[in-house]
Amino acid sequence: MMHNRYLKPAARFALLRIVILLVGMTSALFVYQTPTSPADAAEYRIIGEHAYPIQTEESKQHTGELEMYGGNAAVVIASFNRRLHELFRGKNLACILAISSLVLAAGCFAAAWRLKRDD
Repeated sequence: MMHNRYLKPAARFALLRIVILLVGMTSALFVYQTPTSPADAAEYRIIGEHAYPIQTEESKQHTGELEMYGGNAAVVIASFNRRLHELFRGKNLACILAISSLVLAAGCFAAAWRLKRDD
């Protein structure tokens, strides 16, 4: 009688689900706890007694030059690009990592459950 050394597909998906959850949640925790450094400011706006940094892309001069060369569409696209870039930094990135690892783990759970049901 031949002994099968390899895991069944359902067991592989169950193991993969655990690995995805461990790696995803651990990396999300590390990213969440890592401090983000503030970006260099092009200028500052002082409101009351607090100075708020203004990024180069947010300055009136940069926006005016961008509108002059590329029109309103360039300003909108640059704003969208900046917001998309900010989405993948710091705590937002940690949330995205945690949610995507949960979704992938749920997909592996569904695949393992379906394979186990078919056996």
